[in-house]
Amino acid sequence: MAMKTLSRLLFFTGLLSSAAANDTTRQHPKAICEALKKPYIPGAEVISITSTELLNHTVPSFPGLLPEPVSGLNVCAVDVKLSHHGANDTVLVKVWMPLENWNGRFQANGGSGYAAGALDLTLAPTVKQGYSAASTDAGVGFNPQTPAPWALRPDGSVNQDTLVNFAYRSVQDVGLVGKAVTAQFYRCEPQYSYWNGCSTGGRQAMVAAQRYPDLFDGILAGAPAISWAAYVIAEQWPQVVMHEENTFPSPCELKAFTDAAVAACDDLDGVLDSVINDPDLCHFDPFRLVGQDAICDEGNITITESVARVVLKMLQGPFDDAGQPLWYGLNVGTALDILANTTTTASGERTGYSFFVNDAWIRYWVAKDPNYKLQDIDYTTLEKLFVESTREYDGVIGTDDPDLSTFQEMGGKLLMWHGLSDQIIFPQGTIDYRGRVERLMGGPAKVDQFFRLFLAPGVDHCAGTPSLGAVPIDPFGALVSWVEEKKAPAHLSAEVSGRRGGARIICPYPLTSSLGRAERGDAHEFSKGQWMQAAFSDPCLFHGILFAASSHLGVLRDERDNPVTLYHQRYATKLVLDHISTSKKVSETAIATVTLLWHYEESEIHKNGLRQMVAANGGLTSLALGGGFLPHLITLIDMGDAVLNASRPGFNTTESWQLPAAPISLLSTVLRRSNEELRASGIGTPLISLLRRVHRATVHFKCDVVAEPIDELTFDGLEMETPSSAAIRCAAKISLNALEHNLPFSSDINLALVEQLRSSIASLTQAGTNDVEVENEILVWACFTGAAAAREKSTWFLAKAGPVVMSLDQSQLHLFKIGATLLCAILQKLHGHEVA
Repeated sequence: MAMKTLSRLLFFTGLLSSAAANDTTRQHPKAICEALKKPYIPGAEVISITSTELLNHTVPSFPGLLPEPVSGLNVCAVDVKLSHHGANDTVLVKVWMPLENWNGRFQANGGSGYAAGALDLTLAPTVKQGYSAASTDAGVGFNPQTPAPWALRPDGSVNQDTLVNFAYRSVQDVGLVGKAVTAQFYRCEPQYSYWNGCSTGGRQAMVAAQRYPDLFDGILAGAPAISWAAYVIAEQWPQVVMHEENTFPSPCELKAFTDAAVAACDDLDGVLDSVINDPDLCHFDPFRLVGQDAICDEGNITITESVARVVLKMLQGPFDDAGQPLWYGLNVGTALDILANTTTTASGERTGYSFFVNDAWIRYWVAKDPNYKLQDIDYTTLEKLFVESTREYDGVIGTDDPDLSTFQEMGGKLLMWHGLSDQIIFPQGTIDYRGRVERLMGGPAKVDQFFRLFLAPGVDHCAGTPSLGAVPIDPFGALVSWVEEKKAPAHLSAEVSGRRGGARIICPYPLTSSLGRAERGDAHEFSKGQWMQAAFSDPCLFHGILFAASSHLGVLRDERDNPVTLYHQRYATKLVLDHISTSKKVSETAIATVTLLWHYEESEIHKNGLRQMVAANGGLTSLALGGGFLPHLITLIDMGDAVLNASRPGFNTTESWQLPAAPISLLSTVLRRSNEELRASGIGTPLISLLRRVHRATVHFKCDVVAEPIDELTFDGLEMETPSSAAIRCAAKISLNALEHNLPFSSDINLALVEQLRSSIASLTQAGTNDVEVENEILVWACFTGAAAAREKSTWFLAKAGPVVMSLDQSQLHLFKIGATLLCAILQKLHGHEVA
């Protein structure tokens, strides 16, 4: 911290003579440029420094790295060569500095593939924007495609010096050399220093945050290759699958699966834009394409079961011999033909052709044999390679340390973004890392203070090719505003290439933006029926849910007005007020949020506000029968209310929760309508099957009020004889009654079930089971399994609640599970308002 403070003081005192300094560079920049001296770099010897003035200089375009030439550059170009102590290496660091109009900032640029830096190709556009800039070859040259010249020593052993340079030491080199040369040329240190990189450059960004946390004020990490030693082996998985299945689909066949997945899930966000907004909500079955024709240039190809099986395994990702996942797979809707690349032999046979990154990593570093035959790798061998790679190299090139405390203490800001259609680096790895940081460092709210992640739907690797999704326009500019103006990015502006009206915004994780709504300036709306997704798409409702759950637990534990409750209460209230002041129509999520606030604060302000909001939207009947968010919540009220009344002390069913006749009729109508939608969408049948499995698993318990036969099904984990199983069985019956018989909560059957639920929970309490655990289990099962989601949909909560739920720390996850369930039942109060 002292070093940064000193640097800032030097800069501000330097401002007193900055005009003179700029005048000096204009008057005789060549003399100043050529007089630069060797900088001092700890741990290294500076071999030479050469500098020259480049006037009206042009850097030509380069495919994949510099799409357009950059011309009209007037810079002082400096080459610094150094060698690290004890290493037989020669490292080049290039520093370019604008002769005029320097903006007082320094920017280090990352590399790509097996190149630690792109040198002139990234320096040119950076200095064009007024930055002093630096890039390095890390002593391995510039060839992103292959590390063959530097990976191994002549004796066949790994060259540890060049590996360390490429892995992490080059990040320190470029930062120290770049800032030292910049300070010498301008006679003052840069006010702010930044790192900017994607892919390998994104991995280097994480090196900076984890190993050198005092080197940069702001770090932009795009598509970061975080867990290199693991994910690079996982990149070989599609090749192994094709080999093991002896099936090598053509690029055209693979594209047919990608197109079909997008077509199946495009409208999950309510907008047809050829983009899967949230891949975790897309449940695509590749076998649906079996027997269909892929329209290819070489003629139509009929999709076979073996091809569908290959695609399914690619999406699932690698697993070990025991069936446990090793790493993530590609997201649904992602292009498959890069990692599942094929080639045709001279005899016309199609065979696999590995991606260059995993090909080289396995040959040179894991197998340590340039002639290693990757085409012979089977499932068992891949698992061994995965274990060997992570064991030997994770400590060298891995950048997945979740402890960013020093970077945070230094005041650093980390902005990370990743395209959800990245076909090379798996986005789930990035999401997993963010989750581990949250769990270690105090949860999402605390982490958001210095580290924000943005996920771009439909965008491929580093937006390197034209993407169907909206590409972030200026994430680096957002980082600069965050560092210098303390404006934390609430979203990133994005644009769909070549599309009219293609302006979008990308919300910070875990929020997701509905891109169609973003066109109209309301990025947090949601599509019909996706009420649980809406909780994460709207920060207002998200914080309202966490507030309700925290309040609820506070009552149970006699810990009222705890800091967590107050935090979410204030945040939710502020967002509601912001929404009302800026929107013509009150959103349903705002209504739900105010309902939560009113229920737990019992404030007349919230009560009156809620009445006005409901009235402004045409009354509850209009809301309930009009489709959208509330009907799907209302369908859960009967069972949610039953469980809540049984498990939550202090509730008076008769006075507070008994429904009058009119709303019951309304609920029945809505319930039938929702059931029709469920069955039409194919969700209803598997949902009922799931509930029957829960019911059957606990059939030997005394919960005998049932009106239909039960299939001979089991549910793993619930066969054991526990009071909790009995309670879950009763809750499942309530769900079945609602789905199959349209029975409201007040029916005799469900009231009897409530009594048995009370008995089961009493048994749990007497057994000394924690009340919160009881609620957690029963409330969640009752509400989530009874929601409009079958088992494959309810993986949202049960196992794959998406990156959102799985990345929450335990306290946040606990709050959300309870709070979301409470919301199901609390919205019942809306009915009372209408009747009144």
